[in-house]
Amino acid sequence: MDGYQHIEDVLKELGTTMASVQLGLEDFQHGGTPARKVAGLRNVIVWGRAVTSVFQQIRTFNREGFNKWYGPFETEMEENAVLNYRYELRSRIPGPARADPQHGPAQRADRHRRVRPEPLVAEQS
Repeated sequence: MDGYQHIEDVLKELGTTMASVQLGLEDFQHGGTPARKVAGLRNVIVWGRAVTSVFQQIRTFNREGFNKWYGPFETEMEENAVLNYRYELRSRIPGPARADPQHGPAQRADRHRRVRPEPLVAEQS
């Protein structure tokens, strides 16, 4: 959902996105097959990142106030090794527009400038 008209719309989408993370976590922890566990982990990684993206849509309604409040959290997340690793994992999960699913994107287009992660599949000699 794009172009939120009200903060309530963002919060509703945030709840839906967080529910996807929770379902993925349950599949990862309790999935009966390896495939179910992998799918669950992938959902936690992808939807977990989406939570922050949706949450930041609140900025639309009060940019200055949101930036002042959220800035310290954003800095903390950028410096967190676990969250940076999660970003690298997210970058490795193939998406519909990725031309090279083995390597994922070369780097983010934003200010974080991450390098290309190692391949998911060992390259054959």
